[in-house]
Amino acid sequence: MLSVERNVDGELAKPLISHYQRFRSVDERLSMIVALGEALSLNEDVLLALSVDVYKAMLNFLLRAFAHEKERLDT
Repeated sequence: MLSVERNVDGELAKPLISHYQRFRSVDERLSMIVALGEALSLNEDVLLALSVDVYKAMLNFLLRAFAHEKERLDT
């Protein structure tokens, strides 16, 4: 289970983490990670619309999700 930090970006990341944890298949989880990553890296309008705290929350979520998937692959 992914942990949530107790700061602003942790509070903002809670809905992302909750949604991510509902997915049971690897394909669904990876699709969410890829879609969020693409939105952040390929769409300038999305980046300009986000506050710094929201952007940090999304990046922190992605880091936690990647770490979670790596841990699952290692076990």
